Amino acid sequence: MGDRLRLSVVILTKNEEARIARCLESVRWVDEIVVVDGMSTDRTAEICRRFGARVIAHPFEGSFAQERNLGMEHAQGDWVLQIDADDVVTSEFRATVERLMQHPPGHAAFKFRRKSYLLGRFMRYGGWDHYLPNLVRRDAVRYEGLVHERPVIRGTLGVLEASIEHHPCESLGAFLDRHNRYTSLAALELRRTRGVLEEAAIRRQLIRKTWKTWWKTYVKKQGWREGLHGLVFSLFYAGIEAVKWAKCWESCRQQPQASAENGAATVLGARPAARAAGRRTLSVVLMTKNEEARLATCLDCVAGWADEIVIIDDFSTDRTVGIARRYTEKVYVFASDDNHDQQWNRGIERATSDWVLHIDADEVVTPRLQTAIDRILVDDQGHSAFEMMRKNYFLGHPMRYGGWYHRHLVLFRRERARCRGRGIHVRLQVEGTIGRLEAELEHYPFTSLEQFIRRQNHYTGVEARNLFALQGPVPARELVYQMTWRPMKLFWKSYVKQQGRREGMYGLVFALLYAFMHVIFWAKYWEQMLAAGPQAACAGDREAVPEELSRDVTYETTTG
Repeated sequence: MGDRLRLSVVILTKNEEARIARCLESVRWVDEIVVVDGMSTDRTAEICRRFGARVIAHPFEGSFAQERNLGMEHAQGDWVLQIDADDVVTSEFRATVERLMQHPPGHAAFKFRRKSYLLGRFMRYGGWDHYLPNLVRRDAVRYEGLVHERPVIRGTLGVLEASIEHHPCESLGAFLDRHNRYTSLAALELRRTRGVLEEAAIRRQLIRKTWKTWWKTYVKKQGWREGLHGLVFSLFYAGIEAVKWAKCWESCRQQPQASAENGAATVLGARPAARAAGRRTLSVVLMTKNEEARLATCLDCVAGWADEIVIIDDFSTDRTVGIARRYTEKVYVFASDDNHDQQWNRGIERATSDWVLHIDADEVVTPRLQTAIDRILVDDQGHSAFEMMRKNYFLGHPMRYGGWYHRHLVLFRRERARCRGRGIHVRLQVEGTIGRLEAELEHYPFTSLEQFIRRQNHYTGVEARNLFALQGPVPARELVYQMTWRPMKLFWKSYVKQQGRREGMYGLVFALLYAFMHVIFWAKYWEQMLAAGPQAACAGDREAVPEELSRDVTYETTTG
């Protein structure tokens, strides 16, 4: 026993309170546990200390290799096992490593199998059951790389015939959120190692790598043998590869000059001096949540022009409410519970003007739109509501093609419209006829692809739950159609039929992400079926009603 080598475990964490205890319980037997924590804001560090771990609090600086090396520097064992908070060390692995520590090996590191699970299913095929070289001699290994860190080994590499379990995917939303961060780091690494790439080179990689990733995962490595789990896994990884190269393009492209702030400056400098004479009154209504960065820009465009401003806030934790109260006394706080229709109705009910213009904090009311609305408030031509054009900006670039330049129903008589839905995509029901304005409302929904993915990740989760509650299980063939053929049709529609190609790389990236979001939505729908139990997962053969997510606002009309 005197010759037995000491073993340290190094674990990287950040906000892992839901999973870290299971990991720590599986390594209680080692000589030392070192946790490198990325400044968690939950109970992660507290839980780790309860298990006797030494916690090194260190802000994440963009490199997992740096975090691994930091753990090695603080470890005191002869050997180090590097794992993550979503790993579980099996009893078989423990027995193998304990024998190894009794008889000093001649290798500098060992690789072992990491058995990965997707929503509770062990993925034997598809390329996720792989070796990981993370049992290392402390003085013989250092790591390099940002995301997929690689050990640089001074010596030979052995193989352990034992495995650990990897449970990275407690939900598809968490899985996508994690890879949203990883792809941002991977894009930085591409920029660092390859420099500023030409747009044509990125375009080739964006298409080729995405296709090859799916083919390798689903066909070459036989992910198809895992059924729908294999299909979802391969589509997610292909989409994530597309996101990585899209973010690489984002970091290399020349920044457009357009922005929400620039648009607001134009409005402020050219706003009509006074309201049109004889016009009916107008309330501007907004929903907000943590919008301190954009709210003042939006409200500056309507202050002094609208007769009143009404704001419904969803318990913001930043300075949103304070900023809002500089413009209006009508600031109300309600939990939205991801029901935007309900929030819209709360705002409409608290407005007192004849007409309502409902906008978001990321929208800009242009001078031309103000003038057009003033004309409507003088002569509404008998209509109860008006559509206007919504000009969406994609990373600062105005999208005229690709399907994202569309009509938007947000101007209506207060007494003749209410929302009738229950989710993110509002359903406004209007009593009467709807006219059209050609003026534009400018929309700046996100400033980065990471923000776009984060927002769509949330929205698709909410909408998938709502549609499942309404519709219930669908047949497997419907899921396969919605996750394979339908996204291809949506890409074709956006990029070819609606001429997104005329937007250059903006149109290509938008069309690919648009199709990928449809995959995510239906993958989360399938996840709801799994959570509902075996009967739901084996739903009967009946037709489903597809629901497109192509517009931020949908609506119904009735003739009053």
